[in-house]
Amino acid sequence: MNRNTQIAILLSALGLTSLWWYGRGKKTTPEAVADAPPPEPEDHYIAPTPKKGHSLPVTQPTYPKRKVEQPPIVHRRHQGINTKDFYRHLQDAYETTQITLTNTSDVTREVRLWGGNKKPPISPALPGDIQDHVVRTLTPQSSQGAASYPQGMIVNPYNGFTYIANQLSNTITILNQNNQVIKIIPIVADGSPFGAAPVDLTVFSLASSPNVGRVYVVNSIWDSISVIDTNLEIIQTIPVGLRPVSITFNPVNGYLYTTNIADNTISIVDPETATLIDTIPVGNAPKNSTVHADTGDVYVLNTKDDSVTIIDQNGQITNTLQNLGAGLVNLTIVEATNSLYVVSETNNTIIPVALETNTVANAIPVGNRPYPIIYNPNSALLYVGNRDDDTFSIIDQSNTVIDTIALGAVNTGVALNLQTDVIYTSDPLGGAISIITYSEESSAVLVNEGYAAKREDFIYRPVEIGHVKFVLSGEERFKVLQLQEQTITGKTIKKPISFSAHQSPQNFGNVSEIFGMHGMVIDGKNEWLFQIAGKQTITILTYYKQLETERFIDQGLTVS
Repeated sequence: MNRNTQIAILLSALGLTSLWWYGRGKKTTPEAVADAPPPEPEDHYIAPTPKKGHSLPVTQPTYPKRKVEQPPIVHRRHQGINTKDFYRHLQDAYETTQITLTNTSDVTREVRLWGGNKKPPISPALPGDIQDHVVRTLTPQSSQGAASYPQGMIVNPYNGFTYIANQLSNTITILNQNNQVIKIIPIVADGSPFGAAPVDLTVFSLASSPNVGRVYVVNSIWDSISVIDTNLEIIQTIPVGLRPVSITFNPVNGYLYTTNIADNTISIVDPETATLIDTIPVGNAPKNSTVHADTGDVYVLNTKDDSVTIIDQNGQITNTLQNLGAGLVNLTIVEATNSLYVVSETNNTIIPVALETNTVANAIPVGNRPYPIIYNPNSALLYVGNRDDDTFSIIDQSNTVIDTIALGAVNTGVALNLQTDVIYTSDPLGGAISIITYSEESSAVLVNEGYAAKREDFIYRPVEIGHVKFVLSGEERFKVLQLQEQTITGKTIKKPISFSAHQSPQNFGNVSEIFGMHGMVIDGKNEWLFQIAGKQTITILTYYKQLETERFIDQGLTVS
């Protein structure tokens, strides 16, 4: 054996001995395998195929392995949870409160919860919630004294003010939007020993005219119209027929119409020129009139012959409706159904007339001695005041009396504020005005008894939310829960939470697990807003714990 061979054999033996010695400390147990780090993912290089006519070198270069970044695993927060463990943790770490809301009406309504500082309604009343009507009485007074014998009234959409004609004191009372007397305007009737006797009003409503917002008052003894500008000053007087008792503005041609009960005529006045442009003979003792806002036709009620004269916008009489009933005293038009409604004081009925064919429908029985009538387009309801029993009969579009309610003294005057849904009625004998509004809280949405006490408690002892669960009856879902916070400066911060991303995977019911509310606060400044469908019940289970005092002091309370 030569020397080189001996050296090779010795080196091999030493290598095998080293490997054996190193392996003594490496046990390949199952535990060791489990503890071993996973192999790094490899991106194996694939050598390119040589092109024709070329060859690769015999010794190929070594390409390094590239480390591949593992993509992050994204889970929806409620997916993959262990329901039992999750709720066991909630029950151990949090207290619970349950709210049950029921919408007894057929319409969808807004709900507000937990906003205790400003005491908002849980669900505000809507137009048409006649069961939620409330009334208060106002006796208009100022440094000029009390108004006497209030009659007609009108709400001016230009400024939101209410104007009241006081017949015996010869004044106009003006209420601001808070129903406070801001001015009493005297009407001085030059040459009339009995004064002006203002009884009715109308407002110029065409926005394109410089006369917009002006109020026109008809004076029954002075046989004239007084014009009140937007500065609440009388600027003009326009003579009309004999003993005018009502006044109407026609928005189609921009003219004014007065019914002159003593000479059986209608006076037509152009307010742009403040002149009488026509006098039209009508029936016997015309008392009230109304205008069809779409066609410009004027309907004049003649009380002595129980008829209605129809005058088109050009001043031509086109028809006379007769044999409507006895004791006719008032009328109004509902453009939505193209119908005329005539009040029969003698028969205690309302007589509907389809204007397309002038067909008289069955009379609608109401209360005793009806007179004032007004339509509210916001609620699609007709209000008829019954003077002898001080009630209002409420009529829907099917010509059905759906309710009769007592809302203060009822006489001749009535007006509606379309912006606020407030109805005004006048009581001449009592010298008072009845203001009919809605209560703040709708009686249609019911909440369990313990909610109010809990809301008050959370104002003084704020809590932090752990989790919220919504359970809804029926199939109707609400899509968004909006959270609102009132800051110290009065600013409102809004945060919407979509319900579509929180449907519970644990069942097939209408249930939503709102994980996104974890850590939020209930303290009177934070409010939950959502909608509840008609005839729906919503149960809300809230897990909470008292807010730590240190956090309350140091960090403040905010919607996170």
